[in-house]
Amino acid sequence: MGFFPSIHEVHLITFDYPEDRDRVQDGEHFFNGLGVKLYKIKKSFPDLLLSPLIARQIIRKINPDIVHAHFVTQYGFFGATSGVRPLVITAWGDDVLIHPTRSILYRYMVRYSLKKADLITCDGENTEKAMINLGVAGSKIKRIFFGVDTKKFSPEKKNLYLFKSKFEANGEKFVIYLRGFDPVYNAETLFESIPRVLEKYPNVKFLLAGGGEQLESIKQKVSSSFFNDRVIFLGRIPNDELPSYVATSDVYVSISLSDSGIAASTAESMACGTPVISTDCGDIHLWIEDGICGYVIEKENPTMLADRIVSLLENETTRKQFGVRCREIIVSKQDYYKEMNKMNKIYLDLAGEKCV
Repeated sequence: MGFFPSIHEVHLITFDYPEDRDRVQDGEHFFNGLGVKLYKIKKSFPDLLLSPLIARQIIRKINPDIVHAHFVTQYGFFGATSGVRPLVITAWGDDVLIHPTRSILYRYMVRYSLKKADLITCDGENTEKAMINLGVAGSKIKRIFFGVDTKKFSPEKKNLYLFKSKFEANGEKFVIYLRGFDPVYNAETLFESIPRVLEKYPNVKFLLAGGGEQLESIKQKVSSSFFNDRVIFLGRIPNDELPSYVATSDVYVSISLSDSGIAASTAESMACGTPVISTDCGDIHLWIEDGICGYVIEKENPTMLADRIVSLLENETTRKQFGVRCREIIVSKQDYYKEMNKMNKIYLDLAGEKCV
């Protein structure tokens, strides 16, 4: 998002998300600093019910050259019902992989929104195939990766003092988990793997970041376990500290049940040279060759996860080799500026003279 306000006038319409106030305030500060004009829709009755109409009024008042909506079953639907063109919609994964199977209404919203879009972007082969199966022409879809700023996310961000000061680290290894605690991210499998890891490698701590509907239940399980002192809940990591957290960790894990392409936090960890363990979902097989630059594991298999974590903790040479290969992959295939320039060309081509 920081790429475009420097070359275009950018407006952002979003819900206010009162349940995540700290993150919303940080986002407001970030976007205001970029010169982005924010419009918030209340996520409460009656505004929630009327949100498509409210969004339509805002869009028509702005009269933009391009409408770009992210997430098909929410903001994509807003963009589709606004009637403003050209319309770009970005599919993020769950919106086309999972939501259409939940109800007839969701399926209608997805098909309607994608039909109205002039162009659709996504970052995953699996997501693209899902949309084609929903009736979208392949020629209408372009693969644009979200990109990683490999200067920001770099092995050079490793900061041992950060962990010493915050966690009184004294020679422990650290496993970091960044996906949050919604059901799709499957934090339960990580919880079940921890005692298995500690049995073989006790000198390790687990850093768990993010929020979500299962956060409190996982916290309660940890608090009543024998490994309570081995798990640290970080909440939301400030953006400026995130690269150091990732680069300083010894292992990154993602045990999601579903992804579009590769998760942002997985790619960022790879860019930091942190070895990755990921479940076999999304397009992970296109990014991680099992046993060469990371480990790809079965979903909902805590024993397999624990074995791979222990293997990496015990073998510094393997960790370093995986880390070097991970970074090479991201630098060559996921460069942020290259991908954003691709997106900018799409905008200019769609809008024609209006954006010149």
